[in-house]
Amino acid sequence: MGTARFALALPCGFSPAEAADQVAQVLRGRQIEWKELEFDTILTTGRPGMCRFAFTYWPEDDEAHRR
Repeated sequence: MGTARFALALPCGFSPAEAADQVAQVLRGRQIEWKELEFDTILTTGRPGMCRFAFTYWPEDDEAHRR
């Protein structure tokens, strides 16, 4: 089983938990199922007030994720 990373630009005021909710919505919208979603870090974007929240997730179906 592999892992994948996902980053999303969001307002810097978001907590990691709020960012995780947003990432979960995006992954579901892309029909990606996962077993676990783990917060990694917050990075700057160069855009005032925006940060990049990075996560690692474990795909539910690793083979489908690689296609």
